[in-house]
Amino acid sequence: MAQNKIITASGSLPTSVGNLLNPPTLTGGVGVPGTTTNTYFLLRVIRVINTNNTPATFSFWRGLTAGSAAGTELLGGTQQINANSTLSFPLLTRFDIANFLTGIASTSGVTWSMDFEIGIA
Repeated sequence: MAQNKIITASGSLPTSVGNLLNPPTLTGGVGVPGTTTNTYFLLRVIRVINTNNTPATFSFWRGLTAGSAAGTELLGGTQQINANSTLSFPLLTRFDIANFLTGIASTSGVTWSMDFEIGIA
């Protein structure tokens, strides 16, 4: 029985909107059924860590590459995080190859960590 692979990824949140996560495509190969050419992510949890001595804000969006369009906010829009603290947001959100997770922080020193599953669509 096939199952999804669990992955953890992390990095710094940029101070201008940037791509954080996007599922890869599966192109090429021999004997691969036409229905298994793409992957998807099931985002399970996002953690945001503020390593600064002052509060910061952050936002995430689910949409197009480097996107931050109104109506595509994830986690309800701009969030505040206290100094030297961590916030955790449990989710169950699917990202197909056309979906990008983008994000921004008000200052450097804000990092993210995400647990997600990767599967074949």
